[in-house]
Amino acid sequence: MAFVRECAVGTYVAIAMRINDVQQKWTSTQNEPYLELMGVDTERGVVGPLRLWQREEGDIKIGGAYVVRGLKVVNDRVWDPTKHMWIRSADAPKTIECGVRTSCEDVEDVEAITQYLCASAHRRRYGHKCCGTTASLAAQRV
Repeated sequence: MAFVRECAVGTYVAIAMRINDVQQKWTSTQNEPYLELMGVDTERGVVGPLRLWQREEGDIKIGGAYVVRGLKVVNDRVWDPTKHMWIRSADAPKTIECGVRTSCEDVEDVEAITQYLCASAHRRRYGHKCCGTTASLAAQRV
């Protein structure tokens, strides 16, 4: 996710990623379902955790290839010891977060994308021909 450092805070981006982990969770206050995703982008960078709201188990599959759109670039949170809470800080690194605009598109059948997401085990299983480049498909602006 190196491209995020280049983006302005408040920008919406899309990222192509292979999902490594999906956990179903619920909000503590209203018990609403959401999914927490971890994965790898086209540059082999770790993505996540991403919290997709109002999603349920089975909506996103482990090992699947997805383009996640509508991710907002924000400054990460840091602990403020005087306020005893997490706050956004301009000094913190940039990260991405999901919001109401976030959507996931299953692109497992789109070889032009999956060739950049292929690990060798995945290529053996699904037969993709990986070109081995690390060209970024991730930095598309929404």
